[in-house]
Amino acid sequence: AGSIITGNTGTITRLTAQSAVIGPVGGIDVASQRFTVLSVSVQMDQNTILDGFPSLAALAAGDRVEVYGLPLPTAGAVLATRIIKRPAGDTTVELLGIANGVVNGLVAGRFTVQGVTVAAVNAATIVVAPVATAMPPGIAAIPDNSRVRVVGTYDAATNTITATRLVSGLTPVRPDDNVV
Repeated sequence: AGSIITGNTGTITRLTAQSAVIGPVGGIDVASQRFTVLSVSVQMDQNTILDGFPSLAALAAGDRVEVYGLPLPTAGAVLATRIIKRPAGDTTVELLGIANGVVNGLVAGRFTVQGVTVAAVNAATIVVAPVATAMPPGIAAIPDNSRVRVVGTYDAATNTITATRLVSGLTPVRPDDNVV
């Protein structure tokens, strides 16, 4: 949010940036400037800012990255605006997307986000934005088809995040497909 003072100058009064995905790099296609993180397809272009590595060719499968970007029309795809190479060692992953398969608004098992299965049974902390709410492990009030951030550990063999934290109630600052 902010205001335009004159011409192309203005003042920003509030700025929000959320990463789309944090995790290990999967397949890399240097020629197409594309790679995967979890099961999210990340597309780079000439405007993508690289932080901690000089080019896509310098990344290897298993390297940990944090990707900021814009959702593409293809489900589970992001046009990267910034990619940060993160230190090795931390196995926590994060994924922002739409929760699908939530039954009756309660998470008591599994649902999907961006094509990744989320096992929420052992989620120790459930945070429902904008007010933090502690709920029993494995139970969260999350509406189906709502925007969520999942934090946990990732099993590539089953394409599953075992959630340690779920954040729901995330609404876009502006509606999708709208610049106002």
